[in-house]
Amino acid sequence: MSKVCLIVCTFAPDNAPDREKVIKRCLKSLAHLKSRYADEIFIVVWDNNSGFLFQSFLKTQSWINQLLLNDQNFFDYGAIHALSHIAKKRKIPYVIYCNDDIEFFDLEFLNDSMELLEKCPDAGYMRLARFDFGALHIFDKDSPHPDRDLAHCQRMYNWVSKQAIEREKIEFKSPYRFYLTNMHWTLFPGLCKTDVFTAICPSKNYRPLQHLEGFMMKKYHKLGLNTIQLNKGVCQHLAAPDLSMRLKRTHYPVISWKKTKQILDAIEV
Repeated sequence: MSKVCLIVCTFAPDNAPDREKVIKRCLKSLAHLKSRYADEIFIVVWDNNSGFLFQSFLKTQSWINQLLLNDQNFFDYGAIHALSHIAKKRKIPYVIYCNDDIEFFDLEFLNDSMELLEKCPDAGYMRLARFDFGALHIFDKDSPHPDRDLAHCQRMYNWVSKQAIEREKIEFKSPYRFYLTNMHWTLFPGLCKTDVFTAICPSKNYRPLQHLEGFMMKKYHKLGLNTIQLNKGVCQHLAAPDLSMRLKRTHYPVISWKKTKQILDAIEV
């Protein structure tokens, strides 16, 4: 039985060749992840109405366990619900949500990470993105440092409580270093317990992206759970800031929960 269900949410319109290159680099790393863990990981691709050629490319990727091609854009809203839906139906205990501009550069993390989460009932989520507690000035979003990592920096406080990030080193026999923290950023790549992920998914009409992240962080905060940060990380954000900004809109549409649920109900699991 699979231990982890990973979903990657793709969107490659015909007029964005730079974005397609980033996505294919992301998918290549996921193919390596699948090769490393085989049946232990179940990989789903949720595609938000990409161009015909890109969807045809996806159909040639035999390592993908389940391919969901949509004729409209559900943004990340549809993908998070598909992840929860498929993981629950297949009784897979852990999930990873992945945007299409993420690359895994370390493939050996999974077993240690799952074992640690099992040992930490007060934590429901483990952040996998690049981060270094020994160089916080590089990863602080408010830092003026010229080498600040724009693709990975974040606020150095809990987004909900506004309390400064606290951390406690976890003593765990592993080549990796883990820290228990009060971070609540729930959609940047992380390993999450399926029941926790399901509990923070909104079942109503919603605006995607930052609106959705904020809602899920608040729900996670109410669960009273801590977050584990895998120091140094095992994946990185690929999209250059200018590419990300070009793809953003000043106003995101409301995504219908009713239409999303109709798609989910039609998924064969």
